[in-house]
Amino acid sequence: MSEQIFVSYRRDGGDVTAKLICEALKNRGYTVFYDYDSICGGYFDDRIITAIENCNDFVLVLPKNALDRCSNEDDWVRQEITCAMQHGKNIIPVLAPDFVFPKELPKDIENVSRINGIQFVMAFFEAVMGSIVDRLISKPKKIIDPDDDKLKPSEGLEFKFDSDLKGYSVKMGHCTDTEIVIPKTYDGKIVVAIGHRGFKEYSAIRKVVIPNTVVKIDDGAFNGCSMLEEVTIPDSVTEIGGWAFYGCTSLRYVIIPKNVCVIGKRAFTGCASLGLFSVDAENNAFCAVDGHLFTKNKQKLVAYALGKKETAYVVPDGVKEIADSAFAHSDELESITIPDSVTDISSDAFYQCSALKNVTLSKNVRIINEDCFRECTSLESIDLPEGITCIGKGTFYKCSNLKYADIPNSVRELGKWAFYECRSLEKIVIPQNVQAIDARAFTKCMAVQYFSVDADNKYFRAVDGNLYTKDMRTLVAYAPENKNESFVLPAGVQNIEDSAFSECRYIKYFTASKELMKIGDFAFDACSGLERVMLSKCMSHIGSNAFKRCVRLDSMVIPKGITCISDDAFRECSALKSVTLPRGLLGIGESAFYNCTSLEDVSLPDSDTDIGKWAFYGCASLKNITIPKNVKYIGARALSMCTKLESIRVSAFNKNYCSQGKHLYTKDMKTIVAYALASKEISYELPDSVKRIEDSAFSHSVNLMSVTLPRDLESIGEFGLYDCKSLKQINYKGTVYSWKSILLGKSVLTKSGTNKITCTDGTVDI
Repeated sequence: MSEQIFVSYRRDGGDVTAKLICEALKNRGYTVFYDYDSICGGYFDDRIITAIENCNDFVLVLPKNALDRCSNEDDWVRQEITCAMQHGKNIIPVLAPDFVFPKELPKDIENVSRINGIQFVMAFFEAVMGSIVDRLISKPKKIIDPDDDKLKPSEGLEFKFDSDLKGYSVKMGHCTDTEIVIPKTYDGKIVVAIGHRGFKEYSAIRKVVIPNTVVKIDDGAFNGCSMLEEVTIPDSVTEIGGWAFYGCTSLRYVIIPKNVCVIGKRAFTGCASLGLFSVDAENNAFCAVDGHLFTKNKQKLVAYALGKKETAYVVPDGVKEIADSAFAHSDELESITIPDSVTDISSDAFYQCSALKNVTLSKNVRIINEDCFRECTSLESIDLPEGITCIGKGTFYKCSNLKYADIPNSVRELGKWAFYECRSLEKIVIPQNVQAIDARAFTKCMAVQYFSVDADNKYFRAVDGNLYTKDMRTLVAYAPENKNESFVLPAGVQNIEDSAFSECRYIKYFTASKELMKIGDFAFDACSGLERVMLSKCMSHIGSNAFKRCVRLDSMVIPKGITCISDDAFRECSALKSVTLPRGLLGIGESAFYNCTSLEDVSLPDSDTDIGKWAFYGCASLKNITIPKNVKYIGARALSMCTKLESIRVSAFNKNYCSQGKHLYTKDMKTIVAYALASKEISYELPDSVKRIEDSAFSHSVNLMSVTLPRDLESIGEFGLYDCKSLKQINYKGTVYSWKSILLGKSVLTKSGTNKITCTDGTVDI
């Protein structure tokens, strides 16, 4: 069937309006030609000519400057108009408010300026469509009314009664439709809501028909429906929940009906193609300005239409607040001007605006909330207004090109991660009134050559370019571009803040002050040149990940005041050969020595009571380990991937664990915890008492070719026999039937030499 109506437009500024008109005409039952893909390509082919020749009506969308390029004979808009005029089509120009006809037009299209046009005003969209329809020659087909009781609803939907709304909410359930039709009623009662996360991440959905009984679209209702192109929100809806359409990247326009009075946080964040918000003129809570969404009084910018693809935007004067994530994920916006009327910029307002280079802030802004400019990777500089008191958590997180940020004297607080990974910042000046700098505010600012602090600041000071508290008790941040290989912590310093030295590549030798008591989390993380660390006898705490990825650190003496090695403390210290642990040690945290591939010997003190999960995982050079008498707990995979481990010895006085031959068991012999992977045994029979094989117990065994499992075995943990490449035979002392009752974790035999279990009466494949 040929198209009744051809919609012509210029992509620069006209595509969203054209799409809106196209969909509105389709909803009224007309057949419409809207060739988005071909027109985007910028060519004029036989398909276009045929469509114009066969249409009755030619709707010409004219945004600003739409006809300025028509002096070019190859211009496709000119060719479309020429074709329509030559074939005597009913031409209906639709003029944007800022459109003006050029003084001169080519002769073949000059008469188009004489045709009575329709002014396009978004606030009066329904009236505009009424004017267009009145001038059409084409007649609509009979269409399905979304509120028609005879309309067949989608099958497989899930319903739940909502006592507050006195009706049912609906979710996707087992429905497989790509066009969802939600019924008005279920089980004799009306459907009143789209349920909480009801259709979340059902990416195949393209269209949703919502009946006029629905009053609420709940939080996250269509979150992540990346293919959703069309949803008509009925007048009955009063509330659109937070994250309701978050990440609906194919949604091109949204019409907010008259009764919506609540729109939750980030309801339309990440809608990359959404180029137009339209709000019913009778709505008392919201309005649209230039296609963007505002509160009715225009004092709050609720959501910026990302699909407009503007490179610059000026927030209208009179706006006082920019909402959460209002501009988030814009990949086109390069410049934004914020008027003096704005006093509040909410969290994530410009999150991941990857093209944003220039920001002019209102002089009346007092607080920049958390993650406001997070991951604005093109942002090079920003002038912060005098009067601002707080730079919130993660405000400039990973603004990797930020070279200059003048912190005003009015600032009192710098939040956690405020300038995290701003890798282009070269110097940081802390002004007089800063009272608080949260942990990791300047972590991974790798170009910083020095910190400077106003002499009158009562809370902080700089010494040799490094940042300390005023009382010199805490080192807050070390300047990463300090090229000195040795660093001696000044006398009196008791604490090293979280991430203080993180990724400092030049430091090789660190000597603590005698007063040092605490090293924070990630304090020396990824200090790739660090070889030697001399700690104080006063030490009482080494934080999690404190020396993680210090790949040249080859030895460590832990002071006697340390009672616990924190989680991941020496993770991936691949050159670490020896560690001296103190007698009073009470625990080794999870993954504390994970992948310390050079670690050859560990002597655990008798005081040790805990060995966490993954504690020595991947210590590929470790040959022997002795578990002392007071160990009460050994976590799963604590000795996994120790491929050179020949034997595990356990003190005879230990009440919780024992060694059977060279391998580790619980004291009651019901669980094998770890098999010594480098054992020379080629076959191994587990004792009949064993009921469980712990996670990864045999994983990566080098020599084992045959293993015999006991009849009363109840479970094999995850990766229990994973990657045992030499393993060819697994014998089970029970029957095929009893084998099927054994609980098997994931990947039990993946990458091993066999996946067959030989039972007393047959074989089983895993």
